[in-house]
Amino acid sequence: MNLSYEQYLDKVLGGWIGKSMGGAVGTRFEGYKGWIEIDPADMFPAAMPPNDDLDLQVLWLKVLEEKGPALTSDDLAQAWLDGCWYPFNEYGIFRRNWRLGIHPPMSGRFGNQFWENGMGCPIRAEIWGYVFPGAPDLAAHYAVKDGTLDHTEQSVGAEMMLAAMSSMAFFVSDVRRLAAMFIHYLPAGTPIARMTRAAFDAYDQGVPLRAARDRIMAMEGFPEACDSQVNVPFTFLGLLCGGNDLQETMLAALRCGYDTDCTLATAPRWGRFLAPAASRRR
Repeated sequence: MNLSYEQYLDKVLGGWIGKSMGGAVGTRFEGYKGWIEIDPADMFPAAMPPNDDLDLQVLWLKVLEEKGPALTSDDLAQAWLDGCWYPFNEYGIFRRNWRLGIHPPMSGRFGNQFWENGMGCPIRAEIWGYVFPGAPDLAAHYAVKDGTLDHTEQSVGAEMMLAAMSSMAFFVSDVRRLAAMFIHYLPAGTPIARMTRAAFDAYDQGVPLRAARDRIMAMEGFPEACDSQVNVPFTFLGLLCGGNDLQETMLAALRCGYDTDCTLATAPRWGRFLAPAASRRR
C-alpha cells in the first residue's frame, strides 16, 4: 500500500477538522437524553469551547514523540497527570487510583463500576490510527495502552475498533467495510457489540433515524449519558444516516442526544474518508 505525504496530510487534516467541528457543535447539548432538533444556521457556538476529545490526543502525540514506539501505559499516565487537569468521571477515577499506587490496567477497573464503560477512551482513538496508517492491529495495540488507563473491556474494545478503522481508512473509503473488518474488537456478546450491530441492522432495514434510535435504547438501559454502550451505536447511526454529507452527519448524530460532543466529534471526522452513500434517512 502506497500513501503520499500529501494524501496523508489531507486525510489527517480533514479528519481533525471534522472532529473539531463536531465537538464544538455537540458540546452545548452534552448529557441531554432527548431527541434534539436544531436549525443548521444555529449549529455553531460563538466561540470554540475546550474539548477533551482533542486535548488528550495532542498529549498522546507529545508522549509518542518523546518516548517513541516503546511507550507504556505508565508513560501516558504520567503525562496525563503532569499535563492535563481533567478530573471528570472516569478521568477522576484514574487520577485517584494512580495516587493510590494502582497502575494500568487496574487503574481503569478499581472503583470504576459506574464509568468504566464511558466514552472517555473511544473518543481518543483517532491518534493511534493517524500515526499508524495501514497498520490497524498496531493502532489497536496502542489503543489498549491508552484505554486501560481509565476504562474496561467494552470501552477499550470500542477504542480498538475505532483506532483500527482510522488506520485503514487511509486505504479503504467504505465505512461499512471498515466496520465489518474491525467490529470483532467489540467484546462478543456484550451490550456494546449487540447494540452496534443493531444500528447497522436498523439502517439496512430502512428504519428511520428516530425509530432506529428508539430501538437501540429499548435494548438496554443506561443511567449515564456518556456511556459508550449507547453512544458508539449512535455514532454509527450518525455516520450511516448522514449520507456522507458533513452537516447532515453532525445533525443525525446530534438528534440522538446523550454524549453529543463525543458522537458528533467522532462521526464527522470521517468526512474525507467516506465514499458517497446511496441514500440518506432522517
